[in-house]
Amino acid sequence: MIGEGRPIRTNPWAFHLRDSIVFYVTHPCGRRTPQDYGPKFEDSVNFRAILFDLRSLCVYNSIYRNLCHRLERGKEIALEGLTYLKSILLGIIQGLTEFLPVSSSAHITLFTEIFGIKIGEELLEAFIVMLHLGTLLAVLICYIKRVFSLFAHPISGELKWLILATLPTVAYALILKFTGWDEVIASCARYLLPFAFLFTALILLLADGIGKARHEAKTTHKYVRFRDALSMGLMQCVGTFTGVSRSGSTIAGGLASGLTRKSAADFAFMMSIPAILGAAVLDGWKLIKGGQLTETLSGDLPMILAGIAAALVSGLLAIRLMLAVIRKSKLKWFSLYLALLAALVFANEYIHIW
Repeated sequence: MIGEGRPIRTNPWAFHLRDSIVFYVTHPCGRRTPQDYGPKFEDSVNFRAILFDLRSLCVYNSIYRNLCHRLERGKEIALEGLTYLKSILLGIIQGLTEFLPVSSSAHITLFTEIFGIKIGEELLEAFIVMLHLGTLLAVLICYIKRVFSLFAHPISGELKWLILATLPTVAYALILKFTGWDEVIASCARYLLPFAFLFTALILLLADGIGKARHEAKTTHKYVRFRDALSMGLMQCVGTFTGVSRSGSTIAGGLASGLTRKSAADFAFMMSIPAILGAAVLDGWKLIKGGQLTETLSGDLPMILAGIAAALVSGLLAIRLMLAVIRKSKLKWFSLYLALLAALVFANEYIHIW
């Protein structure tokens, strides 16, 4: 045993992910003290022992240098590798996958990897925020009459159910934000993509089966009720994970609570309005304070507008396609696609397909 306290674990990586990796990401050039790592770190391994463990010091130093290099490199490359064609393709992918039950965030991540779009992480986030404007316009155009009716009949209409369905996600997001677990989840998201795809595939298969069984038993209803809004709201929390489809999760929640297929899809798309708007406002404000949004806009504005337009058009097509598909009970094909994609992403970790 080196130092005092509990025995050092033989694996130099044996420390809490939340209290170590997050520290390096948020404080890449700060001094490291026991207080910086938090109480969980001190509970797992003695800090003074770590200081005298040369193997651990080498590992930590390597992490520190690598992350600092990536942060500096991200500033240098800015929008390098993003062309008009790739901007439009990103817009199309964002628009299609936002409303099809396949996860837009995961597809954007894979696309940037496959086509080598070397854009800083925060600049990419700023670009995606602007693409969300296109998908938001798409759902507003498709449901413009329904949106107006929300405010024309706030008591008797669906507004109260839309607010109820949004509250669980708001509460869940705030809990993650204030506990710091949002950064932990984000740091693990890429490595968990195959499992998230499989999870979404399972949700869609179950939703297809439940929807079909309820339809045959004639236990479905057309108009949204308290139970439907709450069920879909809770499932939207599940859809916040990268690789898990928000639209697929909420539609599954609606079908499980007894809504008809079309009603579940319509309300799921209506739920996307506050979800997209809220995420855009929160992320946009954070990026404005950090200067990334201004830096992105100061680049090639026509190229960015081309991506937004592509997201708008593809979003309109995706909504129409999804409404047609769900009426015919075809969610199983999306499950098959996600299962194949999960296998491909998993295989790439070993044979480097891209």
